[in-house]
Amino acid sequence: MQELVHDLLSMQSGFAEPHMFSAEREELRQKKSDNWLDYCLHLPFAQSPGTAFLYTNAAYYLAAVLLQVQLQQRLSRQLQAVFQAVGVEKVKWLQDPSGYEFGASDLFLTTAQLSSWGEILRKNDGSLLARNAIKRATCEKYVDISATTSYGYGFRIYPDGTYSADGKHGQYLLVNPKKARTLAVNSESTATRPLKKYLYELITN
Repeated sequence: MQELVHDLLSMQSGFAEPHMFSAEREELRQKKSDNWLDYCLHLPFAQSPGTAFLYTNAAYYLAAVLLQVQLQQRLSRQLQAVFQAVGVEKVKWLQDPSGYEFGASDLFLTTAQLSSWGEILRKNDGSLLARNAIKRATCEKYVDISATTSYGYGFRIYPDGTYSADGKHGQYLLVNPKKARTLAVNSESTATRPLKKYLYELITN
């Protein structure tokens, strides 16, 4: 079980293609498919899990469902103290037709709330989340994405120790522990690559 969760969280699921992004979810809705879990469990594999990086929402969705089934609680309930700490009174998170919170995306946060989440990660004082859990997510490099970027659990990790969580349409959270900096951005940018480059330079220089 632990190895399975590791492969899902480090985006080494083994799936042949990226799945469960917004267009595919809308297609499932149009087809009135009410079992996203069963759909994902029957996706084709291209390689053995744990052997190659592929960014896919299906991996985090499966991990999220597994966690909710095991603990018999929604993710937002499990993370209630964290949401309260960043100022979220009512959690708005996409749910699948079975009522499971999606986990992979579509968690709605303001820029200030996103920044507060980054500060919790940066300070890592153990008051809300286990120090070792945050370290494993943001510092451990499990697989290389490119010549300069690795992947932890949900975070892209750079050689200088800066890490980032990237959302669709130019939503970013970057944390630079060495310089004690956190940068959060919500945008509707179509030029995400130059925006991300600018933000990285801003937080590291």
